[in-house]
Amino acid sequence: DVNDYSDYENGNIHNYLNETFINLIDSRVREKIVQVKIPYRPGRSGNTANSGDNGPSAKLFLLSSTETGSSGDWAPLGNLLSYFLYGAAEAANARRIAYMKGVAARWWTRSPFGGDVTRQVLSVFENGTIEGSYPTWSSIGIRPALVLPQNTIILPSGEAA
Repeated sequence: DVNDYSDYENGNIHNYLNETFINLIDSRVREKIVQVKIPYRPGRSGNTANSGDNGPSAKLFLLSSTETGSSGDWAPLGNLLSYFLYGAAEAANARRIAYMKGVAARWWTRSPFGGDVTRQVLSVFENGTIEGSYPTWSSIGIRPALVLPQNTIILPSGEAA
């Protein structure tokens, strides 16, 4: 159950990223990761997002669909990140495509979709479009995000320079 039915703060993925997955990162990189508060939609219903100041603390987190440029958010979370483009045009979709072993793969966002009735979470499809999916679909991957100081250099080996 990836996001515990879109309750991100209390869901399994938030805990997994910040308690287990983080330990897979080289310790020299891990010590540079900045802890932030992320905006999220509390609970499983409603369309009000809590600001980052009121959000859960995280060193690793899933991006929201807003941060990746989705034009269809019903409960926007955060702001568009500079790497991504806003909208559903081909160029914007191309920026959202993630690859696993050289093949485009689907990945989860932290954005809920629909509300309490559907309990879906927005995921990015192989072509970069964003749609709702049930969080029990284990064949969908994750694309963890983190914040590093601007002058941090990560070597191809995964170590911090």
